[in-house]
Amino acid sequence: MMTFPHLMSCWRNQQKPRQSCNRPALFLKRRRDMPWQDEQAAFAAVLPAPHLPAPGCTSGPGQSRADRRFNIYRNNHISSLIDALAAGFPVVRALVGDEFFRAMTAEYIRQHPPRTPVLLAYGETFPGFIASFPPAGSLPYLPDMARLERAMAESLNAGDADPLTINTLAGIDPAALPDQRLILHPSARWVESDWPVISIWQAHQASGTSPSPDARAGAERAIILRPDLTVDLHHAEPGAYKFYRDLASGSTLGDASEELGEEAATILPGLLGTAFAMGLVTAISGQQSKPITTGNRK
Repeated sequence: MMTFPHLMSCWRNQQKPRQSCNRPALFLKRRRDMPWQDEQAAFAAVLPAPHLPAPGCTSGPGQSRADRRFNIYRNNHISSLIDALAAGFPVVRALVGDEFFRAMTAEYIRQHPPRTPVLLAYGETFPGFIASFPPAGSLPYLPDMARLERAMAESLNAGDADPLTINTLAGIDPAALPDQRLILHPSARWVESDWPVISIWQAHQASGTSPSPDARAGAERAIILRPDLTVDLHHAEPGAYKFYRDLASGSTLGDASEELGEEAATILPGLLGTAFAMGLVTAISGQQSKPITTGNRK
């Protein structure tokens, strides 16, 4: 079990979420000498930091009671964010253990409080935080695992579009194919790692039958896609991964094929067949397929 005593002691000092009584949980009192936006900033500054005292703008039947109520509110707020991160990064949590994960995410919340009321958006910077978090350094693949899980969450909540079939290519003049651009599915996400993070992720799934992979097995590349209601995770070889990334960046079929080198004529049909089979292509050139929705999933 990974531990870091200072943060562990801080986490243990926090109480579990408590139910409030029938009285109002918290009052805010206005200070005439302080603008409202400054009061809000002061309240927000101490909310993710259990070691800081309650802000002066809280009040109640007794100031000590108000401070206790604020601490309950703050503890519940932090716990809800930790639970949200645990739901978004389940394999990261499994790799480090629940106690380490909760302490690490409590520190993340303190340093990076939410900037938007949309809870789904929270955790975008969590992989970078893990990379700079010394106690997690014994698992060098942990930041990439967080990147993978974050990419899967983004794919799940991305916009929808109808995938095309490979028969669509039959209606295009072969001489014009090199100048065509393939429009890829809006849910497509890409993760490249020096570590076998895909194999590690698959080994932690309830339905997985793969043995625990060797973390030293080498680099892996993932194409993450949700062509319908399920997020799919695809392994990709280096050449295929670069080819699809080039298409995603707007390269024409001709330009992307040139990067394949002398083997282009041999492997291009298979790469295109795989792209259409996995539901990666939604339009050719500027003719976008009819979208199902332009917004994110709720």
